[in-house]
Amino acid sequence: MKLKYKIASRYLFSHRGANLTNRISWVGVVGIALGSAALVVVLSVFNGFSEVIEQNIEQECPCYLLRPSSGKTFAIGSLQERLDSLPEVSATVAVVEEQVAVAYGDRKAVARLKGLQGAWQCSVQARLASDLGIRTRFLEPLQLYFPKADAKISMLRPQDAVNSISIRPKDILNSNQALVIVPINKARELLGLDEDRASAIEIHCDFSVPDKAAISRIAGEGFEVLDRLEQNPQLYRMMRYEKLAIYLILLLIIIIVSFNIFASLSMLIIEKEQDRRSMKAMGASAGMIKGIFRSEGMLVTLLGLSAGLLAGLLLCLAQAKWGLVQLPGNSFVDFYPVKLKFTDILLSIAAVCAIGFTISYTSTKNIDK
Repeated sequence: MKLKYKIASRYLFSHRGANLTNRISWVGVVGIALGSAALVVVLSVFNGFSEVIEQNIEQECPCYLLRPSSGKTFAIGSLQERLDSLPEVSATVAVVEEQVAVAYGDRKAVARLKGLQGAWQCSVQARLASDLGIRTRFLEPLQLYFPKADAKISMLRPQDAVNSISIRPKDILNSNQALVIVPINKARELLGLDEDRASAIEIHCDFSVPDKAAISRIAGEGFEVLDRLEQNPQLYRMMRYEKLAIYLILLLIIIIVSFNIFASLSMLIIEKEQDRRSMKAMGASAGMIKGIFRSEGMLVTLLGLSAGLLAGLLLCLAQAKWGLVQLPGNSFVDFYPVKLKFTDILLSIAAVCAIGFTISYTSTKNIDK
């Protein structure tokens, strides 16, 4: 061990630890430990929630969505059969989507209509059903309206410019958007589309995922293939920004706590003035003397970081195994989910070390000036 590290550790672990300088140093160690543990735990919990959200998205969204790059609909032709021929594809579903007006009794709303190939009943999203007062056991039908293409609006008979269908809701959906699902033939009837037209084709996979380029080759020009990330860009972008915000807030807390290191080093420099004079008389350079006190600051940082990382990792592993902290009133998970990521730990280590080095360098740069 280099001499400067021996002297720095001697200052920190001195038996005369009852003085104020040592106490402030150990307060810095505890603060860095708490901040580092919070970084690991909070980021891991956020990763856990992100994984739960992604699993829900996987249940609601297809593996790929094929849609026209321009225009709203396209002719399916033999495209669906060619996509079904891919060995990784378990099923393809033609979809017709559009914004429509919805009426139930005397209540009205605007919702997203989704006509699904293979659907046999009408399903309504829970919030929309509540707003419209829909009860699936009632016999009153749901009315859907959409304007006719190239229709002339007459003030005497405005209904002639609108297509409408009547269908009874049979199911309530747990979805994030105001959505009405109907059989695809009903959607085509409402929108005035031919039987071969669709807005998109959902591509579902059970075990392996086909290459995106292979789907693009089958579809040809004029189509775009969207994976789950591209189907929900705003959600994934929001999750990334929220994680970054949490990371920066916790780093700010660690920066505030690290001012204890600055205070303890400043006091230590004043307290050890006689030692500095003695070392200088024995031939120690100014750089070595600065290095001793900087090593003291980094030692405080690394001790706190090591203790915090260990505590955070143990807490995360215990939560993942035993579910120590429950999450009441939630239908998705019973306890706070956690997922450790090696990159998060590396980022935490790098950030805390950078803060410790900056504080240590700043507090010692004016020695012997």
